Amino acid sequence: MSTIRKAAGYLSRIEPSIQGSSGRTQAFKAALALIKGFSLTDSEALPLFLEWNNLCVPPWPEDDLRRFLRDAAKSSKPDGYLLKGKMATGAGLDPETIARHKRETWPAFHRATEADIITIAALRALSPLSISCLRNHGFLSRCNWRGLTCFVIHHGTFAQVRRMDSQPFITHDGRSLKALNLPGSAGSFLNPGGLGSPGIPVVLAEGVVSLLESIEAINRADDAAGQLHGVAVIAATSAGSRFTAEWLAKLRDRPVLIICDNDKAGLDASAIWAASLRNVNCAVKCALPPSGCKDLGDTLKTIPAGDTYWSKLLTF
Repeated sequence: MSTIRKAAGYLSRIEPSIQGSSGRTQAFKAALALIKGFSLTDSEALPLFLEWNNLCVPPWPEDDLRRFLRDAAKSSKPDGYLLKGKMATGAGLDPETIARHKRETWPAFHRATEADIITIAALRALSPLSISCLRNHGFLSRCNWRGLTCFVIHHGTFAQVRRMDSQPFITHDGRSLKALNLPGSAGSFLNPGGLGSPGIPVVLAEGVVSLLESIEAINRADDAAGQLHGVAVIAATSAGSRFTAEWLAKLRDRPVLIICDNDKAGLDASAIWAASLRNVNCAVKCALPPSGCKDLGDTLKTIPAGDTYWSKLLTF
């Protein structure tokens, strides 16, 4: 691997500069890594620095970036200090160790306020009760990610952020993303509320935000049926999630409702999950969204609370 590629990889792991949050220190740290850490010339370092700068809030003027590079060259740090040993590439480190180091860069998570609850409920067309449920159990928080106020759904080694202003994230290569998994996130299924006692039925849906949506569906079924549902909730972090033997042992003999996403990836994933669960004697029911809806989120926006659809859906 070339030194420039190593430097680019290292720079991608340095948090961008945020005005009001020691932004100047962060920018100098990046410049120092390029000039001293990898012994790059100004002309080699500047394109990498400019790309990193795209994520800064606000981005630095190019003249300032050049000044940071000149100042870095005056540092007493030894030339090539990041080229020695394993620090630059992570060579010799196992994937879990690398992921753990990445998780150490996560921002601080703070308890979502009541105002946050109202905002998220409006964004997702959900009741504040459903948002509060996940928040009160410590799995929904607020955070500042690269200068943006976000809500974060997190459980163990997995965390996903979405913007509070409903706007997408724009990546350095121009892609638009509704949600971002924080660096080092690991996990195929999220089950923050636990599975309860053996035999408790389970709702399984695709997507991290389906944790909120499944709770909302259960709440709506309670309202429509006039009774409390004792139901566990699992969210697959992606359509590529697959059950391990440990997961299947926990789910053995349970009734499971899979709420499918109505696209090829979602339908294929649901079929694989259903087959795996039936192999451990689960009574599996697969539910497609109603006509015109692509997933559970769409269904919640289309069919109001109080409709008998919800109590019928949650019949195991």
